[in-house]
Amino acid sequence: MSRFVRMFKPAFADAVKAGKKTRTVRPLPKRMPVPGDVIDCRVWDGRPYNSRQVKLCEGAITRVNHVEIGESGIRVGPAPGQLSALSAEMVEQFARADGFDDFNEMLAWFEAEHGSLPFAGIVIAWEITRREP
Repeated sequence: MSRFVRMFKPAFADAVKAGKKTRTVRPLPKRMPVPGDVIDCRVWDGRPYNSRQVKLCEGAITRVNHVEIGESGIRVGPAPGQLSALSAEMVEQFARADGFDDFNEMLAWFEAEHGSLPFAGIVIAWEITRREP
């Protein structure tokens, strides 16, 4: 079992801490998490790398899938070559579960944060095992 520390933007911190956001989309890491690993969710207290990290919660990773997010929608699957397109309704549900109001907001955020689309990475889902006060 491995531990993965993941930093969250302040805009998502309250939802992560409250257990409303229990998944995150990230760029493809060098070391892949697997179900059973621990995710340690944190946020910077001030300026990144120049302030302390505040722990939001800890969870057991339940699912890791590859994901591609682009203007035509979202594709998810167990491996990059095995992605399936989500229906329009599921795309909206995916965006809301990730902390956005809708898919258009999510798309704009990913383009601003990661540059050109499509974005390729992974989606990590977890169940909270420890909440922070």
